Amino acid sequence: MLKTLEKLSLIPLRIPLQAFIRTKYCFLLAVVVSSLLACYASYSFLQRYLRLESWKKSLHYIRAEAPQITRFKAECQELVAQIEKADGQYLQNYLSSQSFLRKERYRLISLAENHTLSPLQKERLRFLTDGQNSLQWTPGKKVKTPLWRYVEFKQTHSVEVDEEDIQKILAHIEGISIGPYCPNSGRPPMTIKQCELIRHDERPVFFMNLDLWSKEIFD
Repeated sequence: MLKTLEKLSLIPLRIPLQAFIRTKYCFLLAVVVSSLLACYASYSFLQRYLRLESWKKSLHYIRAEAPQITRFKAECQELVAQIEKADGQYLQNYLSSQSFLRKERYRLISLAENHTLSPLQKERLRFLTDGQNSLQWTPGKKVKTPLWRYVEFKQTHSVEVDEEDIQKILAHIEGISIGPYCPNSGRPPMTIKQCELIRHDERPVFFMNLDLWSKEIFD
């Protein structure tokens, strides 16, 4: 009988204890879940905020760069049009065909008409008039870029020029007016890669070596 009473006295104590334990675990689980949901919400908000800031920076960059992009596009279109209209024989027609040292040539020709040329003067006149002192180039290496192909043109030999000739040559190559000289139509896009001028020791002339880059459309 005594044992039975003891068992009955323990029953009311066990039931609240088990309920308390279950309630405690549920509370802890709820706290953990709430914390995880809060962290996820904060992370999602942070991601959206960072994405929005990135979009704002991109939009600001595009707005800031828009004039340059428009200018670059216009320059590319102009360059393509220039390449399409370019004379494939421009160097040969307008530079290799040039005769240089005009003043000296005219003076020697005038002397020749009077039959007063010395052997050295006759040799000099031949040098100036028979093509020995003309610009000649040979194609060299090619460099490819995503948009263009650059072709190198190397001068085969030095030529003698004066200041007048230098202005004329640069006007044809650079595509701008220099002094009384203007570029011809059909000029391809060209830039000077290397230009060397060495003053002659005895005459008011220069030895010129000139290498070029020509730009073409990359197919």
